[in-house]
Amino acid sequence: MRLLKGNAYGEQIENALNYDKFYADKGIEVIKTLSRITPVSISINEIDFNQEESGPFIMRLNGYVNTVGSSGRLILNNYLKRLSGERIIEEVVLVNQRVANNTIIFNIDIIL
Repeated sequence: MRLLKGNAYGEQIENALNYDKFYADKGIEVIKTLSRITPVSISINEIDFNQEESGPFIMRLNGYVNTVGSSGRLILNNYLKRLSGERIIEEVVLVNQRVANNTIIFNIDIIL
């Protein structure tokens, strides 16, 4: 890294590494938060990280609530409120929800 530091390519590489480290650290912090606040009645199957050029960094959660009906909706709504109350999270968006096989399947975007 020292050899490249004095030129434009070296600065671009260093900026990219700093950017990656910043969002990797944020991602780890959010995952720790998820493990702390996610109730046992919610299962997360998949976590995707995405950022489009000049857009926000988005973490998508795909999962399900093990209860349907008003109880399941209440669990999901309370979870969304808890996520929204975390300082590291800028915005929480429920992208999709549907009922299948006695579970509520959901997709949530967490904007960092």
